[in-house]
Amino acid sequence: MDFLTTAKIDQELQDCKNTIPLDWWTTSPSIDMSLEKLHDMFRAKFCYHHVRRFLHLPFMLKVSSDIRYEYSRVVTLESSREMIKVYQILRNPQRPAITICDVVDYQAFTTSMSLIINLLTYSQSYVPRDLQQDELDWDIIYNLKQYLRQFSEERPCSVATQAVRLLDDFCRARYGLPNPGDHICQVAIPYFRVVRVSSVQGTSSNNDSSTALQN
Repeated sequence: MDFLTTAKIDQELQDCKNTIPLDWWTTSPSIDMSLEKLHDMFRAKFCYHHVRRFLHLPFMLKVSSDIRYEYSRVVTLESSREMIKVYQILRNPQRPAITICDVVDYQAFTTSMSLIINLLTYSQSYVPRDLQQDELDWDIIYNLKQYLRQFSEERPCSVATQAVRLLDDFCRARYGLPNPGDHICQVAIPYFRVVRVSSVQGTSSNNDSSTALQN
């Protein structure tokens, strides 16, 4: 699908969103909200952001070689942050709206990969880094990892168990390797891509890694 078609679909999604009152989108969960209402409302929000992220993800992966796709990078990251936020509401250990759902766990994990790819490919981007936002994104990833770790302890053979292991690897990759060119890990993520993480010379004091993506 070309970018013009993507932009057209994106506009249709935005038009659809605008038919729903703003206060519905900004509503936070409350103790007075029934689990059924909480599930329906936030599952719908999760699906909306999932579709929009999935729509723009292919072009986000091209932004390092073509700045014209910067809009897709921004949309993908914004949708990823919102998806993870909603996921944590649905999976709140104190009042979970969903209990057993490996599909949602997998979707949350692959969503975090969008943030990780952006964070670890700074050296390939033409866009100046927002270091404050980078720190916030790492916090989102660490918090998600804690949620998944808790679920993996409850269900050792779940998707969450594998997701935690992979997120641990990628979080370590944040700090790079002593020898540029050494591979930290190469991971085949089902329905995603093969992600190879290696150390490169960088300019940031907090991150000197980049990722290379291969089919």
